[in-house]
Amino acid sequence: MDVYMKLSIGFFLSQMFLLLLTKEKSLFNPPSAFPSNFLFGTASSAYQYEGAYLSDGKGLNIWDVYCHKPGNNIVDGSNGDIAVDHYHKYLEDIDLMHSLGVNSYRFSISWARILPSKC
Repeated sequence: MDVYMKLSIGFFLSQMFLLLLTKEKSLFNPPSAFPSNFLFGTASSAYQYEGAYLSDGKGLNIWDVYCHKPGNNIVDGSNGDIAVDHYHKYLEDIDLMHSLGVNSYRFSISWARILPSKC
């Protein structure tokens, strides 16, 4: 089974799990299972999540350069140019997190977006 097929199956299964969570919250989050101030959180990592390669003045980072270099040892030739496109879809992502009961979110931004000429 090739890498693309494994990723597709993994994505499908994760979507089914998320669907189950949104339909049957009581199975996974009983009212008394956690204290009322418990934080249900998620996190992201810029390169794997952000996308928007070179959008709005972003500079190059180490991974941008490496992933576009021929012979870089990335078997399927993938890169983070689009990733999950959180840069453009962050409002939809926040709505999804809210629908899942997430009340804490740690995100990262590429330094090459903050200091484009320094990375």
